[in-house]
Amino acid sequence: MEIKKIIFVLWVIVCLLTFASGMRANDDDSDQSHTQKVESAARRLIYSPIAFYSPETNLAYGAAGSLVFRISPGQGRNRPSSIGAVFIHTQRNQLQLAMTNDVYLNKAGLRILVKTAYLDYPDKFFGIGPQTRIDDEEIFTSRQFEFSLDVEKEVFAHFSMGARVQWDSWDLTEVVVGGQLENNNIPGIGSGQVAGMGLSASWDTRDRFYSPTRGSWLRLQADIFERVLGGDFAFSRFSLDARRYLRLFSNHVLALNGKVEMQAGDVPFQYLARFGGMYSMRGYFDGRFRDRDLVMAQMEYRMPLSRRWGVVAFGSAGTVAHRLNQLDLARPLLAGGVGLRFVFDKKEHIVLRMDLGFGKDSSGIYFSIYEAF
Repeated sequence: MEIKKIIFVLWVIVCLLTFASGMRANDDDSDQSHTQKVESAARRLIYSPIAFYSPETNLAYGAAGSLVFRISPGQGRNRPSSIGAVFIHTQRNQLQLAMTNDVYLNKAGLRILVKTAYLDYPDKFFGIGPQTRIDDEEIFTSRQFEFSLDVEKEVFAHFSMGARVQWDSWDLTEVVVGGQLENNNIPGIGSGQVAGMGLSASWDTRDRFYSPTRGSWLRLQADIFERVLGGDFAFSRFSLDARRYLRLFSNHVLALNGKVEMQAGDVPFQYLARFGGMYSMRGYFDGRFRDRDLVMAQMEYRMPLSRRWGVVAFGSAGTVAHRLNQLDLARPLLAGGVGLRFVFDKKEHIVLRMDLGFGKDSSGIYFSIYEAF
């Protein structure tokens, strides 16, 4: 066995041992957990190793972590802030590095969200529209830098408004020779950048931030990307994300989520509305279906088994189209599955989740911190 595979096996063992020790620590209400939780007043450090294998990356390894804390606790909405980072490196020298700073100044009713990412990483493209086939899969690699800044201010109870800026750049370093991306003159091929700004409004009555049991969350966002701002493309985007949480009985929760996204203009294929992955339409690869407009709805039934363990069942339906009036709502794409939950932070109700999702001709296993929605 070659040395890199030995390293990979050892890394997987570290992951499993870390996970197993965390189960014992949390059952004992210890200060140390699977995520090596470190408490200092209202502060927690959560981190975990990452290891996986895929044909596009070969062996991959890294780590993810998040610092959860509160600024001005007990004042205003008392929302938790977090600083999170993800680092992944692969046997093919591919790299994924991302950082998210989500800060709530509770006394001022202000939220500041900063996202930065650098990726030299493979992705998949199946084509555009709801009729693409799994056999149309193309692997491409893109070197990307992404930056966005959102600032929101609470205007009155439960209602906030904000503004945002976004700047991304990319360079496609590998595409399939003779494939769709090379031959079909699709916007976003080669290198380029987008620069935009936007406005947002949100309504939030959730009882808690990470794993709500009751209340609603609604967010409207409108963005415009222009060449005059420094980008290579001009397009606009409007999105609506609505969530509702119903506490039924004995802490059983029904979670509902609906999304609408509409775009117009010269949209690069990387920014088309898409679903799949670990947050929406689980069971499909992230970006399996993409186009200018999207409608999607999902629901999840969350049932506790004990103070820390729980199971979920989820289902979703959605579709994409080039124009809103072309959306085939009578024959949507379907997905569904089941999942397991472990509450490793009882104070903040932060969960570790594992989901098994199934879609049309595809499936996926997802491991993550936090609920899907």
